[in-house]
Amino acid sequence: MFIINKKKSAFGLIETIIASGILIVVVGALALVSSVVLKSSRQTSEDLMANYLIYEVFESARQIRGTNYIDENSDTSWDNGLTIGDVKLNFADPLIPSFGVSTEEKINDVRGIDYTRKINLKKISTDKIKITVTITWGDSKERKSAIILTNYEQGF
Repeated sequence: MFIINKKKSAFGLIETIIASGILIVVVGALALVSSVVLKSSRQTSEDLMANYLIYEVFESARQIRGTNYIDENSDTSWDNGLTIGDVKLNFADPLIPSFGVSTEEKINDVRGIDYTRKINLKKISTDKIKITVTITWGDSKERKSAIILTNYEQGF
């Protein structure tokens, strides 16, 4: 007669504890990584919005200058509408932006983040205007940028 020794193989208590420990470490690491990725994504989104608000001002100033060049009115100077000092960007006419006198502008994006935009136009010479834009948001986040807008058509 043959004796068959069937031994059932199963996880013991030690193996189960080790597997649970490894699983906990992996899940914890994934949670930490996803937290860092979400924070980085939010920061990137805020920075992009600040950059957009800055470049909106620069492009609007360029558009005003360009409109002055092509309006076919000899009395219009290249910097007409580019108010010197602390200003605010206005869109009364959606096709033609303008600058109005203001110390700062409050902007709220769709996520509920409040941005403050400060614009300063300073005449450097008869053919140059320095445009400085400062965006602040959150507790202490700030983005500042400046360009020199020139009268590239000197005879204008």
